[in-house]
Amino acid sequence: MDPQNSKAFGIGTERCTTNCFGNEITMNETSRSQNHKFLYLTNSLYIFFSVAILAVGSVNLDSEQLMELFPFSKRVITGLICLGSFTLVAGVIGLYGTYNRNKVVLVIWIFMTVLLTIR
Repeated sequence: MDPQNSKAFGIGTERCTTNCFGNEITMNETSRSQNHKFLYLTNSLYIFFSVAILAVGSVNLDSEQLMELFPFSKRVITGLICLGSFTLVAGVIGLYGTYNRNKVVLVIWIFMTVLLTIR
């Protein structure tokens, strides 16, 4: 696609080329902007759901009736609080890395996301 036709479709003409594992990847400003919007949305959802998980875990933490009915529920609630905390930290790190465009922090965020997916 030549630069003259790219303006007709609203695609930015500024290009960024990155070398990733020996392959050259070229992106224009529009696709970079869309990637950042996607990362903002994903990390905002991480934070939203982690707060919801933490709320469920902390509300049920002191429920004596629940503990009497299900003796294992203390471990489940503790697991929910740990999962919510880890997801909240991952969301904040992802937002920070996206906002500052810091590749090292985004690699840490990807590692944390993979751990969440595997676990």
